[in-house]
Amino acid sequence: KEEVLEFPGTVGGPWDRFEFQRFASQQDGLLLVPALEVETDMGHITVFGLDGYRSGMNRVRDLRRYADEVGGFTVAAHPFRSLFSAPLSRSLLYPDARLLPTDPKEAANHPLFELVDAIEAANAGNTDQENAFALQVAALLGKPTVGGSDAHSTNGLAYRITAEMIRH
Repeated sequence: KEEVLEFPGTVGGPWDRFEFQRFASQQDGLLLVPALEVETDMGHITVFGLDGYRSGMNRVRDLRRYADEVGGFTVAAHPFRSLFSAPLSRSLLYPDARLLPTDPKEAANHPLFELVDAIEAANAGNTDQENAFALQVAALLGKPTVGGSDAHSTNGLAYRITAEMIRH
């Protein structure tokens, strides 16, 4: 059976380390891991293990190095958002609409996927088509997948995971 890592998403932030520890200690039975969602030159990356921004982390290669320094874990966050609505919406991973992939095999060749540990394949802000495409790319690459609510406030925390669990 394929192992699927599930994280409830990022909430607010960046939070001060002590504020985060205080909040996390009040959540009985729920594991919270500090994480940041960073807009990089190759799209959004969620990095677990960092608790603050550093100079240059908008470049995914530098972000990868920072994550490695602390034993962090990186996830390509909603990598295919707006892929199927281009050119009406801009894809962060493929800002040039002329270079959009036509299938998961082609998409798997993007250099981003060599630099991340996992791929988000269930995101509450994505369409089912975008999530399915991400899942296919992850399977081709043998990368673990994560699911998230894409919560940036406590209101959306765990939304996608809860919805997925109810459906199944």
